[in-house]
Amino acid sequence: MQDELHLSVVATSRNDNHGGYLTQRTQHFVDGLAAQCRRHGLRAELLLVEWNPPAERPPLAADLAWPADSACPIRIVTVPREIHARLAHGGKLPLFQMIAKNVGIRRARGRFILATNIDILFSDEVMRQLRDGLREGHLYRSDRYDVPTEVPKSADFDAVLEFCRREAFRLHATGFTLLKRDGRWQPGSPLAALFQVIWNAVKRALRRLGERISQPSAPAAPLSQAAPRALRGKLKLLAWSAQWIYHGLIRRELFTNACGDFTLLSREDWFALRGYPEWPVYSMHLDSILLYQAYHSAIREIYLGAAAPIYHIEHSPGSGFTPESSDKLFERLAAAGIPSLDWHNDLEPMIAKMSASPKPIRYNDENWGYAGESFSETRVA
Repeated sequence: MQDELHLSVVATSRNDNHGGYLTQRTQHFVDGLAAQCRRHGLRAELLLVEWNPPAERPPLAADLAWPADSACPIRIVTVPREIHARLAHGGKLPLFQMIAKNVGIRRARGRFILATNIDILFSDEVMRQLRDGLREGHLYRSDRYDVPTEVPKSADFDAVLEFCRREAFRLHATGFTLLKRDGRWQPGSPLAALFQVIWNAVKRALRRLGERISQPSAPAAPLSQAAPRALRGKLKLLAWSAQWIYHGLIRRELFTNACGDFTLLSREDWFALRGYPEWPVYSMHLDSILLYQAYHSAIREIYLGAAAPIYHIEHSPGSGFTPESSDKLFERLAAAGIPSLDWHNDLEPMIAKMSASPKPIRYNDENWGYAGESFSETRVA
């Protein structure tokens, strides 16, 4: 089965209406993935981990309409309340998102595994990359556009994608987030806008120079061909310096922005990293730690490009992180006594330790993803 499947798509949820309209958002996710797998001939499975299901609500298998003609096999692995109750802070936080995803990753059958969420829709460009452009030893990332909750219920997925392209109002890219105001994409402040324009121009220029010098077989630029030998030597020195700056400094700025919605690795690389850190805290930044673990394990980060985004269906303010409602989120966590990681105080020391370590750091043991547990599994569609 593992040889037959190209991709496993792993997500987690529970039927508690988290973020509002949860069933509706999940239905869009299931329908969209099934439609895209069928359209692009992608051999994939959906593995949905139902974590700590509420006793008072029906299971997801009974509450969703599953596509009868899906080319994408769907499996639901249920982690019961008894397992959840063993974890610290289990009485305060009903879902440990990254631990739940590890359960799915551990049991996935695809050669490649995409960890994502139940309110994501995939563009055609992303699906083509998933089908044709994946290799071991690489970690794939994608821009995320946020779209309104009112995604149309349509059997025509082209209409859904057109709505997403037209109505997207927030963009999460590498190093910055943009908001659409009066039909134009803008940062949060004029100073941030100026910084981004300069910074993006510098990164593009250095990336081009770094990539050119990394490929000596590539044809030289016309200026380099016509330049005197001394000038060519200076250009080469400049290109080497640019490569050093890019790979030594800029390359360390990983694409952690909204990475919990799209992190794609080979199954072999997921197992080598032992999944996400399995700490019983709020999920924020746990996904970023994985990206730095991958980087320091010589796994190359690949950006799919501006033309290959994913779309995220908006949830209620404070239920997850957004720039405009982050205060509500942290107030809710603090009021409930739910611990979370801080980038400056927690992640930066971890990242520094990874950089200084002579060998890759692993935070989980070999039993990550509850390897020794047998969970019930429902197969639908």
